[in-house]
Amino acid sequence: MLDIERPTYVKDAPPRVFDTHVHYPWRANGSTLPIYTADSMLDMLAYNCQRLNIYRVCLLGRPGEGNDLVEKAHARYPN
Repeated sequence: MLDIERPTYVKDAPPRVFDTHVHYPWRANGSTLPIYTADSMLDMLAYNCQRLNIYRVCLLGRPGEGNDLVEKAHARYPN
């Protein structure tokens, strides 16, 4: 993912370094909407984190597939 220009001020979103509690993936049993795949949710999360000056995220999976998806997310966005 390309870096985007980080705004110097985003209303109601103070600069942050580390969001320590993000459930992933959302909609575990799925939506029929293609935008809610695990990969698209991850891309949306990465984009929004850049916009909001969040540099690190702690993804919280769940037993089974959720933890596997967290591992894949880390491989896709290691930084």
